[in-house]
Amino acid sequence: MGWGGTLIMLALAMGVIYFIILRPQNKVRQQHSDFMSQLKRGKRVVTIGGLHGTIVEIDEKQVQLLVAPKIVLTFRRDAISMEFTNALSATPDANNNAAATTPVAPLTGSSEGNA
Repeated sequence: MGWGGTLIMLALAMGVIYFIILRPQNKVRQQHSDFMSQLKRGKRVVTIGGLHGTIVEIDEKQVQLLVAPKIVLTFRRDAISMEFTNALSATPDANNNAAATTPVAPLTGSSEGNA
């Protein structure tokens, strides 16, 4: 195989890398960018740390999330990962999750003196 064959193989390898890795990555980045531009008050979201909340205030740099009654936390806007409804579809089904079906006994009393 001469130089021509080597260049053709190199070009084919670069084309495969583009279509398998780079193109899908750019598509995901564009979808996330579109999602971030559509954030507004009242939308339920999940942060990159997994915290769920409802947007109560938003500006170009920060988002305030209501995470529990009367508890509002401030995050950087880029800390928002996904919409809450998308997070529900991304989690495993509770019926297939053994930990979700395992009963847990409630805590009673204190651990002092029970050694």
